[in-house]
Amino acid sequence: GEIYNEAKVQWENGSTSGNTTIEAVPPVPAEPEKPTPEEVNKLVKGEARAAVEVYCQPGRHEVGYFDCDKPGRIQIGEVSNENGSYICNVTFIAQKFAEGYSTLKSKEHKLVEGEGDKTITLHWNAETNSWEIAARANTVVVFYVECEESSTDPVEGTDPTNPTDPVEGTDPTNPTDP
Repeated sequence: GEIYNEAKVQWENGSTSGNTTIEAVPPVPAEPEKPTPEEVNKLVKGEARAAVEVYCQPGRHEVGYFDCDKPGRIQIGEVSNENGSYICNVTFIAQKFAEGYSTLKSKEHKLVEGEGDKTITLHWNAETNSWEIAARANTVVVFYVECEESSTDPVEGTDPTNPTDPVEGTDPTNPTDP
């Protein structure tokens, strides 16, 4: 909008100033820094167990839970101004999570057909000076992988030394428990 000034100033030489009109321009918020991998992980994870879940199809192995702040797992794009607000796209690199799942399960897994990198958009909240995820509904990123079935593969048990595997021990008092 415009600001109109009707104030008159009387100068020493007897002259008087005229009216002035200036265009008021709202201040443009400063462009924020890109979010860090740790910030992205915290935002995506929310209240969930981990930011990324990897599922074996057709379910030969248990779900794998991963953080996304390890090197190479995500690609944080540049901050851009879209209709007066700042956004930043973050891409989750599918192959890195498939490799992580293969290592976790000690068995080669590959992405299922049609599975690929996934991108989420973060929005800058100028009032709180923080990045946010637009839709808070289900923010965990999910990938689907598959493995070759082999008759020599044992049925997967849990690994009590792995904190991502649930621990289910055997009951020595139960003769049917191995």
